[in-house]
Amino acid sequence: MANLLGIDIAEDSVRVALLRTGYRSIAIAALEELPIASYPTLADAVRAVVAPLLSRGDSIATLLPGDKLFVRRVDLPPTAMRQLAEVLPFELEAQLPFDLEEAVFDSRLLPREGPKAPVSVLACVARLDQVRGRIETLQQALNVEPERVDASSFALANLVVLIPELVVPGPIMIVHLDGATTDVAVLRNGKVEYVRTVTGGTEGLPMSAKPLARELRQSLLAWRSQGGAAPELVYLTGPGSTFQGAEAYLSSELGVQVTGLPAPRMEGLTPELQQKLPRYTRAVALALGLTRAPGSVNLRQGPLTYERGFGFLQEKVPLL
Repeated sequence: MANLLGIDIAEDSVRVALLRTGYRSIAIAALEELPIASYPTLADAVRAVVAPLLSRGDSIATLLPGDKLFVRRVDLPPTAMRQLAEVLPFELEAQLPFDLEEAVFDSRLLPREGPKAPVSVLACVARLDQVRGRIETLQQALNVEPERVDASSFALANLVVLIPELVVPGPIMIVHLDGATTDVAVLRNGKVEYVRTVTGGTEGLPMSAKPLARELRQSLLAWRSQGGAAPELVYLTGPGSTFQGAEAYLSSELGVQVTGLPAPRMEGLTPELQQKLPRYTRAVALALGLTRAPGSVNLRQGPLTYERGFGFLQEKVPLL
């Protein structure tokens, strides 16, 4: 049995989900949260909430928030498929306000209509110092490094492991409503094809409701402008998803049915944990990124590759 810890460092708190995996099963063991403001440093807050749950050998994943990331869709000719690893960095650098040497990136290949169709890639780029800073925070707090540093919006795609309703032709949209920001992810057939982090969340309600709805409409329009079909359904999750009237209000503003995200199919999900779960959806998604086939990205690339991780061993074994 393996322990998977997802550490969601939000604007004002640290939320942790502890999952335990067995043979063809995933069980939820704990959901915990502490406010950052109650501690001298972020590392102290992380230590206070995570250390009591941490055992030797546990796998850890955390994130960078979407407002610290650069997400780019890159469209390439079909001939680029054979040299994608060489071509993509050059194409990305032309779209960034800094040198790619100062950054790390990961990407997801988007579905193609056929071998002659363009090659489209959804890439996530982060500054090297910000990813390193997040790793060092956890190292300082826990004396261990995270195996994965995910992107907040991309991480939502990992939920398909336990929520079969997300694995549909769709498209469907997941909206994670937090305090100051809101993450958006559009999935088709369980694969992420569009992400965005918008300014606005539960802070400032009810006055902030209209601006937030406007940002979400713009996200829908941006997805449609790329040729995407209108989402069949919007799933709402995150701390703000439990606000009374949130689903009805957003359904009216977006012109799409908005409903709560179905509960993940996990063992050990007691009524108490199920009631808490919407606040911890992203932490659960981060932990699921440590399973065999994550649907998100990992910003531990290049000089920040996790050297004791399975991916690193896979890469090095042929050389041994």
